[in-house]
Amino acid sequence: MTAFSLALALGAAEGVFLAVLLFLKAGKDPLPNRALAGILALLSTAMLAHVVGHLTPLASDIHPVIITALFGCVAPLFYAYIRLSLPSPPLKRRTAIALWMAPLPILATGLLSRFFTDPLVGILQTTQDLGFVASAVLFSIAAIVRLIKAGKESNALFTRPLRLWLTAFTAALSSFWLLALLGEYAFNWENWDIVFSLCGLAILLVGNYGFLRPSVFWDRRGETERASAKVETAAGGALPKYRKSGLPDWMAERYRDKLVAYMTKEKAFTNPDLGLSNLAQSLGIAQHHLSRTINQELGASFYEYLAVLRVAEAKRLLEDPALRELGMADIGLRAGFNSISTFNTAFKRLCGKTPSEYRGEILRSPSAR
Repeated sequence: MTAFSLALALGAAEGVFLAVLLFLKAGKDPLPNRALAGILALLSTAMLAHVVGHLTPLASDIHPVIITALFGCVAPLFYAYIRLSLPSPPLKRRTAIALWMAPLPILATGLLSRFFTDPLVGILQTTQDLGFVASAVLFSIAAIVRLIKAGKESNALFTRPLRLWLTAFTAALSSFWLLALLGEYAFNWENWDIVFSLCGLAILLVGNYGFLRPSVFWDRRGETERASAKVETAAGGALPKYRKSGLPDWMAERYRDKLVAYMTKEKAFTNPDLGLSNLAQSLGIAQHHLSRTINQELGASFYEYLAVLRVAEAKRLLEDPALRELGMADIGLRAGFNSISTFNTAFKRLCGKTPSEYRGEILRSPSAR
């Protein structure tokens, strides 16, 4: 074994170690980390197949087929990882199934090519190669489009470390695929050491960045937890705590993140006609899942949650010097209450005073003079 082959084998071993670590210690948001673990496992296996293929004559004939099949499986898993990492609507069941099924034709044609002779084997191998090309190109473009779209949207969940990491990882994998395609179809490389060197660098990138920036992998939801904590703070700690429902923690946390981001950006609570069903439809979440998420993650019923958000908005409006001439009914309506009596009742229950008393205190404060 040459020094270069040994380096590749060690890189593959690191990839397997990282994959196991990501899978077992998936953190509070397991789906993206487990998708990334799958990517690392596939790349590491391909690297090992490359090393073994050059060491063992028996494996040299089949290892290109195995590597192409493994690369074809990476592409849809890479797209799934980007989708799951972004603060966007979760993958629908049909989309997830389609992503898992996408590599099957590539795997099937590769396996079938081992049981036939020319010219059929050449047709099957060409079909497998075209499947890999289509998979790599289409899923890379789709992932890049998703990243660009997320970058244009103002979302507190799409933090700068997460943005930098996803951009760097996308660039590394896209460069890797580009080199693989050029080497195979443009330059007819017989030795793919350059390609697998880049593959090893991609694995090192995951390892080094993961340990230097643990918030990207292990505590990705810190910003959202702080945002959702404001709900209880605004209520003065008055919200009751609900028992855990049957909804898995990771799913409830993802739904909570999506809910908090939507309410922060769109201020949907200011719509007096907002109900659980139309909010669930806007979020793309099942109504009973949304209800359980609010109970489990925010410690409130749906209507208590709305009341807290609306009272917090009313306090902001009452504190605005430009709106001092605005009547209480208009303040309540702007905050999302459909009547002055509902506004007064909710405000006094959560703040211990009426809106008028709250405004009076503000006007009497030295800063208002």
